[in-house]
Amino acid sequence: MKRHAKRYMPFPFLPALLALFGSAVSMAAEPGGMLRLGVPDGGNSFPRRAAEVIAERIADAAGGARVTIADGGNQAGSGVWRPLQDGRLEVGVVSAAEIASRFPGFAALNTPFVFADLDAAERFYFGEGGARVAALAARRDVTVAAWFGADAPFLLSRVPLESVESVKGLRAAFDSASPAVEIFRSLGAEASVRPYRDRLAAFVDGIYDVVELDPSGLAEGELPPEGIHAYHSGYVFPFWAICFSGAAAKMAPEATLSALVQGARAGAAAAEAVLGEASAAAYAVLSRRGASFNALNADLFAAAAGPAADSAVATADAVVLEEINKIKTIKNQDDTE
Repeated sequence: MKRHAKRYMPFPFLPALLALFGSAVSMAAEPGGMLRLGVPDGGNSFPRRAAEVIAERIADAAGGARVTIADGGNQAGSGVWRPLQDGRLEVGVVSAAEIASRFPGFAALNTPFVFADLDAAERFYFGEGGARVAALAARRDVTVAAWFGADAPFLLSRVPLESVESVKGLRAAFDSASPAVEIFRSLGAEASVRPYRDRLAAFVDGIYDVVELDPSGLAEGELPPEGIHAYHSGYVFPFWAICFSGAAAKMAPEATLSALVQGARAGAAAAEAVLGEASAAAYAVLSRRGASFNALNADLFAAAAGPAADSAVATADAVVLEEINKIKTIKNQDDTE
């Protein structure tokens, strides 16, 4: 899988952002201090190992600080953004989906097929689009230090997903934030939300005909049935931001905070490697089980997602929309060369 060398956006405004942090973060970063790192709840399939390598890199950068991991801000199913804002966490891994849900102008980032592939998503988040998101997040005392992404989730199906008729009536289960819930409902499927932890087991037991699984969960979880149909979904590419809280305090030394930002960037690169390994392992698991690998009918599913996408674009932040359109133009040019 192609990867960019740079996994963070430009930071011309970094010195100003550093002023948001304070003495509590500074003291926590001292040897023997403690930083609380919030990560998405395990129900959203964020691999524990990815959280661990982020914690390790930040601890190293902070000169021996202890970084403790708090899943979902210590509450199952909860987000990370709010605990960052109110000071319950000093550091957080926040999904792009959660960030977009906090800013109406970023809702377009949650719409299906907004990015044609992982490379297009990387160009957005590692470029000016990600910098725009970071600038507005800073106004709410949350600083984005680094972005990292993962491969699109898999769809596992007992039948080929080739047409509206083939999807109609299927029992399907997804994550609560997945755009596929509404897509499949609009195509006539019985789509529902089910916790990630037991989604694959329910599929194995025959409760569902279709399930969405992130590669990490497929590699670590129960083996899928033999001879199923596997689809690389492509309607969304998960991205996360490693963020620091500005609500903790107000006057941390710039050198300390610069070191923490560098630790976050190293953590993002390490976490991305973990996710890449999980994706490769998932393909290997499916191959061993004799899965039939298929290309998703993007036209069919994109058409079903049209109304939601149109609504999100209508309220999109102008800079975000401009960056998305630039990336789409680049992709179209690549296709015609």
